[in-house]
Amino acid sequence: MALFQRLLEVSKDGRLMSTIRSGKAQRALKNSVSENMKSSFTIPLAYLWSRLGKSEGFRYNDIVARHDVVPYRDHDIPLNDERLTRLCVAYQKMVAAAPNNSNDPYFVAGLWEGWKTNYQQDFSTALLNSDIETLRDILSSLGSNSASIGISLAGDIANSKRSQMRTALRMNKLSARWKLLVRDPILTPYPQLWGSLPGARTESGVTVPSAYRLHYSAGLLKSLSPNDGQILEIGGGFGGIPFHLFQDHDFNGRYVDFDIPEVLMIAAAFLMATLPKIPLELYGEPTGSHVHSIVLLPHFELENFAGTRESVVFNSHSLTEMSPETVSEYLRQISRIGPRFFLHMNHEYESEFKAPDGSWRSHVNLNSPRFELPTDNYVRISRIPEILTNDGDVYGAFDYWEYLYMARDI
Repeated sequence: MALFQRLLEVSKDGRLMSTIRSGKAQRALKNSVSENMKSSFTIPLAYLWSRLGKSEGFRYNDIVARHDVVPYRDHDIPLNDERLTRLCVAYQKMVAAAPNNSNDPYFVAGLWEGWKTNYQQDFSTALLNSDIETLRDILSSLGSNSASIGISLAGDIANSKRSQMRTALRMNKLSARWKLLVRDPILTPYPQLWGSLPGARTESGVTVPSAYRLHYSAGLLKSLSPNDGQILEIGGGFGGIPFHLFQDHDFNGRYVDFDIPEVLMIAAAFLMATLPKIPLELYGEPTGSHVHSIVLLPHFELENFAGTRESVVFNSHSLTEMSPETVSEYLRQISRIGPRFFLHMNHEYESEFKAPDGSWRSHVNLNSPRFELPTDNYVRISRIPEILTNDGDVYGAFDYWEYLYMARDI
């Protein structure tokens, strides 16, 4: 498949168009998007790739390091006892309801079982025991401890001058791509509320490397949901997508995140602090009537969720980390929900993961053919490189790809 065959173009007025497939598919997609996404993706990838090395001015001493940020210790906001107790109650309910049969497709196994065992034990124990002080300590150093690994936040933690320089170089590349890709390059930094978020300092906060793709993804999701319906995310990480949806893209619908309980609690803490005016619902709490809200549900609740045609489903950087059985179950549920669009961004290479026993095991990620929704109901209309993720300096060296599926009957 030719690389340019599946390029998308986001025109000056914000309408998303496909350069492929039938005219009907192109018109349907064009008529389905919002006027609010002010982006432009008309630059050929070869030219874009040739510009990736241009410096944007980040220096190593612009990068936040572990040792130069004092953990947030205020007991009022954002880590007060009431909020932390709320996290503990929700987590304990999720653990009690989670499947414990290893044959269940929602049983956490493989890469993520190793992640929980090797990186989340202290966090999980604090939540189970309602240990508020330990929980506060862990969340106070979010971004520089093991609880941050695997949630699109930690990355290359800048804990030395060498790693700071490496992070600065990466930020320069991402910034250069960002300014070429997005017409109005306004990127809201994350408030430095606690811990040591690893990224570049700005006057109003910290920009982490993943923020570029998360902001872009949120804008694309907003454009695919012109009537501000439901955006459902499978594996939302620390909460970057809803942060940018509500903060930068004026989203007025409902965002629902399905993730494993430990990650949900990190997202809950982050979103409580950064989006305090947006109603937030946790598992086991009374369902509110707010259309404009954030809902955080455990991954196994996806099978009980009643979606609508106005939904858009999204996943990034996690479907390729799950077992074939779990991926098949998620695809089955997505098809059942019947969203207008399914957007996912994932890698296509063989990797290793740290197993619960501490050993490293090979993990063959599922490539694009395994992500196909039923062709009777959905058509894949685009496959393009993830410009704001791939680190390759050579044109064509792409590990991460963006896929967009559209329902046939819209």
